[in-house]
Amino acid sequence: MKFTDFADFLELTANDDRQFLGLDELHKIPETFYALANSSGGWIIAGAELDECDEINIYGLDEDFDIEKFIDEKILYSIHDFGNVKAIHVEPAKFYMKPLIYNDRVFRRVEGVNLISNRRSISIMTSEAQEFSRDDFPVRTSKLNEDDINNFRAAVITLHEDYKTFSRQEFLRRCGVYSGKFLTFAGALMFGEIIRVHARLKYFDVNAELEAKNIWRAYTEIMPKLTCKLSRTCAEDFRVIFINALLHSDYNISRRIIITITSNPPKVLIINPGIIRGITRNYRLAKMFEVSGISHVKKTFTLQQDMLNFRVKSELMLEGLETLPEPVIL
Repeated sequence: MKFTDFADFLELTANDDRQFLGLDELHKIPETFYALANSSGGWIIAGAELDECDEINIYGLDEDFDIEKFIDEKILYSIHDFGNVKAIHVEPAKFYMKPLIYNDRVFRRVEGVNLISNRRSISIMTSEAQEFSRDDFPVRTSKLNEDDINNFRAAVITLHEDYKTFSRQEFLRRCGVYSGKFLTFAGALMFGEIIRVHARLKYFDVNAELEAKNIWRAYTEIMPKLTCKLSRTCAEDFRVIFINALLHSDYNISRRIIITITSNPPKVLIINPGIIRGITRNYRLAKMFEVSGISHVKKTFTLQQDMLNFRVKSELMLEGLETLPEPVIL
């Protein structure tokens, strides 16, 4: 990103996480740098401060100012020089590098504030750093719903006739439900009963709830009930936001996804566990969706990361919502 001047920078980054540090606060650069890297990234503006009225006061920097003397780790960052003010853009660290430790502590950003992480937060970040393909892990106890598997197989065979010749076990192995002779965590999520997808419907004085015990039922039974009164375009957008939550959830933090639909204003809010990654978190689940012809490419919704609780909120405004579905427990 290029900026013509400091005023242009301030305008274009107004919605980003920014930390202004004057001369007396430059010693906070390391903890802020690591806090941003441990979170979603952001900006450090060195040489300027915000006063009580949120006015920016520029104090400038010494000629020998060097960001590298504050930073030890090889985290990606870029420096934008505006004369007596420097803006350092800190990239979020790759998930497998977190948590980054500075001075024996782990800092992260929550709503623009540096926090020293507690044990639970550090544990989650450490666990995620080891999560390269967690949905690939074997599950030995969960039973699969045969009706769901049969429905899934029918959808796959419609697109891939050669799958019709495979035995049940070979079919499930090729789709990623099994790895060798072991059921994968992704397979248990898709067709077992180890997850809860809750949909809450709020329409004036009507409150209804729908629930699914696995991902396949959430997609094939809950979603049609939630989109039956939407316009065609909006229903497709709903499908994309719904699949995004299913594929990017960290099911090891929590196996619950909460969907809330309101009529005033008409919108859907989906809360799923896990912070956003640059790659799909559950690649076996993604493969199952892909082989059954369920795609999810366009982004038509807003995302907000809740860094304090390690979850993501997705929101989409709805069009054509007439009445909400009747209360049904799936």
